[in-house]
Amino acid sequence: MTIRSLTLFLALALTPSTVCEAQRPTQLGFAAQRRVTIPTQSSAPLQLRLAGSPSQSTVWTWTLIGALAGAAAAGIWAGVEIAHSDDPMLAGPMLGIAIGGGAIVGGLVGALTYAFFHEPPPSR
Repeated sequence: MTIRSLTLFLALALTPSTVCEAQRPTQLGFAAQRRVTIPTQSSAPLQLRLAGSPSQSTVWTWTLIGALAGAAAAGIWAGVEIAHSDDPMLAGPMLGIAIGGGAIVGGLVGALTYAFFHEPPPSR
């Protein structure tokens, strides 16, 4: 062992508490624990939607969802057909017609689904 390494070894062996104390966050000025408040949900009771209430979904919501789904499905189908076609001359109009037709058919299916699953509101 050289004298330098022996001196270093003795310095570290004789002062382990100083080295350990220097590694604590509280000695460096940091807080060891920090209390954080977490926002919680309000304790309001759950509000259920009543049939025939204004918050219930309407036929237009179902029609819009059906139109969007139909347009997306028809657009994807037309895009795949155009990609496999050898003649892309009418690709733009064909894609537009497919998306429009899909939106119309999807909207009708959405409206019919609403009519099938929802009873008419009770008359007063």
